[in-house]
Amino acid sequence: MKQILWSILAIFAAFFVGGLVVFLVEIPGYFLHPLPPELKMDDQAALAAHMSKAPPLAMANVALAWALGPLAGTLVACLIVRRQYVVHGLIIGAIFAILDALNFGLFPHPLWLMVAGIVFPFLTSSAAAALAQRLFPAKPGQPQPQDMREKNMAC
Repeated sequence: MKQILWSILAIFAAFFVGGLVVFLVEIPGYFLHPLPPELKMDDQAALAAHMSKAPPLAMANVALAWALGPLAGTLVACLIVRRQYVVHGLIIGAIFAILDALNFGLFPHPLWLMVAGIVFPFLTSSAAAALAQRLFPAKPGQPQPQDMREKNMAC
């Protein structure tokens, strides 16, 4: 039960840190292509017209934010739990991919950014899980699969 609670805590911490990273990385894009003051957020046609004029650098900045958020979140989660790195990474990647997909319904996005919003969270969270496995070794006292094989306890 204790491990489950730590996993839940780690996922919430990852969500918070990853969301913060996404927010901080997206800030320069708001200066590159700010919303006009007369634009109403419920006017989908005006939003689509505004987004179609966005410079590529501003859109690339959004894709970068959507990649770095899950990466940072996965590293935080793996630092907390120090076990089942890939599972936690995939859970965090799925959460951020779902949030990106929900964002597609709020604002019009180019197709390449929509694909990036689904693919990048899984790629970066998987890479972060692999990196975390090397950087943050498992906590001592937890049986590892290789330990069980050496003691002839594996199935």
